[in-house]
Amino acid sequence: MKTKFTMILTLFMALIVQTTFAQEKTVSGTVSDENGLPLLGATVVISGTSSGTTTDFDGKYLINVNTGDVLNISYVGYSDINITVGESNTVNVSMQSDNSLDEVIVTGVASGTSRTKLGFRVESVKLDGKGIQTIPTPDVASVLIGKVAGAQVVQGGGNPLRNTAVILRGASSIEGSTDPLIIVDGIITEGNLNQFSSQDIKSIEVIKGAAASSLYGSLAGNGVIQIITKKGTTDKPQFKIRFENGFSNVQSNYPLAKNHDRLLDANGNFDISSGAIVADPDGLFNNPWPGQIIDNVSKFVSPQPYSQIDLTVSQRLDDIASYYLSAGQTEVEGILDGLGSTIRQNIRLNLDLNVTDKFKLELNNYLVKQTGIEVTQAGQGDNTFFNLLTADPTVDLSQKDENGNFFPFFSGNGFLNEYQNPLYIVRNQGFDQENTRLVSSITGKYKFTDYLTSNVHLSTDRGASEFTNFFPKGYISGSQGAPNTDNGFILNVKSDYSRVNSSAQLNFNKTFGDFNIKSSLRYLHEDLQRSFSTAQSSNFLTEGVTTLQQGTQNISINSGSTREKTQNVFLTADIDWKDKIILGGLIRTDRSSLFGENNRDQIFYRGSFAYRMGEDITADWLDELKFRVSYGTAGLRPNFGDIFENFNVTQTGITPNQIGNPNLQSPTISELELGFDVKLLNKISFSLTYADSKTKDAILTVPLSGAVPGFTQRRNIAETAYQAFEASLLATPIDNDNFTWEVGVTYSTVNNEIISLGDVAPFNRNLSGFSNVGVQIDSNPAVNLFRVEAGQPFGAIFGNQLAKSIDDLTVVDGLVTNEGLGLPLSDFSVNEFGHVIVTANENQAGLVTADGEQAIRKWDLNSNQLAVNRIGDTNPDFIAGIKNTLTYKNFSFYSLIDMQIGGDIYNYTKQFLYFNDRHGDLDNFGAAGQQSSYANGSSTIYNGAAPIDYFVEDGSFVKIREISVSYTLGKSILSSKIPVEEIKFIVSGRNLYTFTNYSGFDPEVALSGSPIYKLDEFSFPNFRTYAATIQITF
Repeated sequence: MKTKFTMILTLFMALIVQTTFAQEKTVSGTVSDENGLPLLGATVVISGTSSGTTTDFDGKYLINVNTGDVLNISYVGYSDINITVGESNTVNVSMQSDNSLDEVIVTGVASGTSRTKLGFRVESVKLDGKGIQTIPTPDVASVLIGKVAGAQVVQGGGNPLRNTAVILRGASSIEGSTDPLIIVDGIITEGNLNQFSSQDIKSIEVIKGAAASSLYGSLAGNGVIQIITKKGTTDKPQFKIRFENGFSNVQSNYPLAKNHDRLLDANGNFDISSGAIVADPDGLFNNPWPGQIIDNVSKFVSPQPYSQIDLTVSQRLDDIASYYLSAGQTEVEGILDGLGSTIRQNIRLNLDLNVTDKFKLELNNYLVKQTGIEVTQAGQGDNTFFNLLTADPTVDLSQKDENGNFFPFFSGNGFLNEYQNPLYIVRNQGFDQENTRLVSSITGKYKFTDYLTSNVHLSTDRGASEFTNFFPKGYISGSQGAPNTDNGFILNVKSDYSRVNSSAQLNFNKTFGDFNIKSSLRYLHEDLQRSFSTAQSSNFLTEGVTTLQQGTQNISINSGSTREKTQNVFLTADIDWKDKIILGGLIRTDRSSLFGENNRDQIFYRGSFAYRMGEDITADWLDELKFRVSYGTAGLRPNFGDIFENFNVTQTGITPNQIGNPNLQSPTISELELGFDVKLLNKISFSLTYADSKTKDAILTVPLSGAVPGFTQRRNIAETAYQAFEASLLATPIDNDNFTWEVGVTYSTVNNEIISLGDVAPFNRNLSGFSNVGVQIDSNPAVNLFRVEAGQPFGAIFGNQLAKSIDDLTVVDGLVTNEGLGLPLSDFSVNEFGHVIVTANENQAGLVTADGEQAIRKWDLNSNQLAVNRIGDTNPDFIAGIKNTLTYKNFSFYSLIDMQIGGDIYNYTKQFLYFNDRHGDLDNFGAAGQQSSYANGSSTIYNGAAPIDYFVEDGSFVKIREISVSYTLGKSILSSKIPVEEIKFIVSGRNLYTFTNYSGFDPEVALSGSPIYKLDEFSFPNFRTYAATIQITF
């Protein structure tokens, strides 16, 4: 019996073993997202075991299993999927996204990495069409406003050709640019963001400090913005056509004076009985202008059309290929009547080819042409807004002569100066600009094994610009004339650049039990070439010709070229344990021709740590809880020529200007970043970040003593620092079949300070007006007020101050020394406007030293002159944004409100209009019975046009930035006979309304392309845009 039982048991065990071996097999498949795009690094594990694998860059996997096993497929940011293995040997999986907190990031990392595995913060803005892409956005940088914590984005003027100013987190360079590095689909670029179409963009990723940007070394000390464009995702060809039309206008009117202080006769006209217009003896600014007040600003700054059309076709052909092809045109006329349009025409082709199972090609190509007319938008002279705001309010600028032409200038009226007619300037003076650009790349990816891959990348960004400044023969610049321009003048400037990047990268990604190791080794070569040529002539022989050859005077030709080369090598290594403890490291070396010969090589590095504490906490409501910390370094390359000797060469000789510096190198920007990321109830994502950054060896221009053969030298001697605090919230409070509400909030504050200038004395920054392709368009600022000094913040405004209390007076031996008056303290009081005055002079006309009522200024006892102190700080206390998207069935409503609280602006427009008797404040003084001499061009308030705290204004604002309402007709509504998948109707607006106490056109002011320098000097105001859109998908 026992023997029989043993035989049965043996046969039974043999049958089990035979069955087991019969069921073991190899299963393969592809893991993709909801759009059909492959997911790299998805985990495929046999449930209940530690046996598993990860997908390659094509989303493919291979695993040995038994029939009946359950495969668990997981990928951060997507819901887990469990599939029971059946008879088929192929298991393809389409995963659904879970929450944006866990998306895959490609910026700041060597290869795509899950957000949950990052030790530093990367912001991401998705242009998914739910809200952002329903708004007219000719400049891509404006997409970031209010949506990225720590990004200060300022549309510093309304000229569509100008780039939006961006600072990420804080400034690290004192004299250099604060612009971030721009990358497009992995292509390191030059040029402007406003040359890209937002309709082609899938998402934008932003890294803001050295702790995250170390991967890019000396290129990325100001942070990085990467644009990720769209690819084909549908099985069938998808066609889209989008028409957008609207108009733009200015948000507000400027407060101009409606009265004056000149003597009138009995008929209400200027009294010229003495032979000239004279001041009214009562000294009050309350006499009405003779005749009708004409609103020339509203006539010239008027609604102008806006339009955009885009065509796209895209498809994903299974595992063979995908393509995305688009073409578009955007036309913006701005707000100035007669200026003409800025037109951008663009075409894009993105193509992915799976050549074999192991080899893949990716091609990206973008071609754009941008044409428009520049306009002086800051300063005086030909500046449109300077002439508009200072013009005689009774003169109609739109009147024409007998030939139907605008009058070129008006001679004033005896107390208003001669001024040019901006309508004449715009229609007769040429400022034509044309830019063309090609951004393209080819990337080859090869898979040696499941864990070893390589990338080879070649890209180029090539651009060419042509600028022509033209004055026709017969141009009239004023009563005195300007022979250099009035007899005809032409200046033609051409410039081009070519950036070529080539790289090779080896990637290792393998799981060892509970550990996953990921490493990359990369070599990058950069080659950047620039060239320019200028030619000019004047005194034309004939009219109606626009060629250089017609000029007979001031003929000159100039040209030049530069070339920069850089070689970079970096190694990254990341290891995580159970997707819970994540360590990362990076080292990079840059060898650049821009560094001095004694410092050709520079090393940058990063270390990071993340602990996903939520993995150790069992709670249904907690989806993610991660602590992260990183420390890294980055840099900023010197300008071409900084390391060389420079000379001024003239017909009389050669004069040294700058001596070379063979030791010059990139500043070292080091940053510590700490933060938490939390996700709750699969509805709420919250991030908190603190950053502490220090810059050593910042580059400054150092003045040299007379004994040195050269005036200056560029040196690494300065130090700067900033501390930043950032928070962001993304939540979906309501999400059901019919109604969804999504809300996002961003908040950031930064303290940005200059620590040391080495042995350089404090100085006021000399800022230049905006230049384009080597030609200065805007005048240099009339005031020099931004202080560079150790212990002061970036954007510190220095100038004189008005005394606002008796304690502000300087007293020596019982006498007040302010203004050199030498009066006893008892002779002073505070008037109704909050200014200290000599009491006995109240309501008296005249100068401060001639018994007139004047505001007393603060005094410096040591120099016995007007005190010079910090009178403002352009840095905001904080910036924030609140966006909402509400969807009910086929209706959608989107809004964005952004705000800046704090941050000063120096309103030089207001100061100069005081001098010109044209500011509306003067009416208020007159209505209060105050003498006009109290605030006119000879007053202490005007301060001789020098900076004074009276004209420093709070730049706080709350702006309704974006609103859109859309309705979608889907296939369920449309007839099946119509070959249309979807029709979307959109009504939208941008820059709709600003709540602010700032008295100028708009508190968004950015001089020299930086949000730091908030000086309003007759700036071109921002405008609001209304649009209606129809988008059809076939």
